[in-house]
Amino acid sequence: RSSQLLQLHSSSQPMEGDEGAGCDPLRVHVTLPSGRGADLWLRPSATILDLKKAAQQSFQQGFLALFAPDGRRLDPADSLESANLGKEKHLTAYAQRVHVAATKRAFAVWCCGSSVVTWGDPQAER
Repeated sequence: RSSQLLQLHSSSQPMEGDEGAGCDPLRVHVTLPSGRGADLWLRPSATILDLKKAAQQSFQQGFLALFAPDGRRLDPADSLESANLGKEKHLTAYAQRVHVAATKRAFAVWCCGSSVVTWGDPQAER
C-alpha cells in the first residue's frame, strides 16, 4: 500500500510533484508524548494502517498506536475519510511495549494486546 503515501516529511506543504496525483492530499500531524511531531501527507483513500506505517517510518519507532484528539484508538482498517479525524487532523502516537520470552530452542514476541509471534522448535521444553 505504499502507493497510498504521497510524501513523508516534516514541512507544512507537500513536496513538489504531489499535486499531480489526481486528488488533494491530506495533511495529518502526528505527535509523540515527548512533543516530537511530524506532518504526514497521504491520499484521502489511505487507511489508518498506511498512516501508522508512515508514522513508524518518520519516527523510526515500531509498534505505534494512533489516537484521535477525542481519545479514541484508531482502527488500522478504517480509511482516513471514515475515521472522523476532524478538520485539524492532529493525532497522538504512543509507542507500545514489546515483550520477549525465550527458551533454549524457541522464542515468542508479543505486543499490542493479542499479537503474538513465535518461532523455534515447537517441542522445546522450558
